[in-house]
Amino acid sequence: MLIDLPRPLPRYQEPCIACRDVVYDEAGWPVHPDTGERTVKVLTRHTEFFLNVIFFIAYPLALLLNLIEMTCCIRNGSKSDENLPYKQVNVIKMMEGCICPCRSEKKGPVMDIYQDGDCREEKDTEYVVEILKESRHSLKGSFCGFH
Repeated sequence: MLIDLPRPLPRYQEPCIACRDVVYDEAGWPVHPDTGERTVKVLTRHTEFFLNVIFFIAYPLALLLNLIEMTCCIRNGSKSDENLPYKQVNVIKMMEGCICPCRSEKKGPVMDIYQDGDCREEKDTEYVVEILKESRHSLKGSFCGFH
């Protein structure tokens, strides 16, 4: 709840009985000192003002802005499309040991794990060095004409 009622009042809010002591009924509500009825204001003017601002201005304005956003703003895709990148996971399977050459079926990318006594690392290194030599040779040939 916004306000816990009944609350003790320091004084009555009505000007005609403001100077009198506040009288409460059995339930703890402030009552009129002459009639004993709950006809007195239980909230101060400041509290009433702020509650009126909240309920009659701020809340309807928030609803109106939400309605305008829903009707005027065009959203590309649905809400289910927003989370789509997080639902797809790319997995690279790591295989331990040697890759058997007799296996012809491949099911996507495989990450090699080099182990002791494996010749694949040496072959890969030789390949990279050879490609670098070819690249250097082709670059030297292309710059010779510009000297």
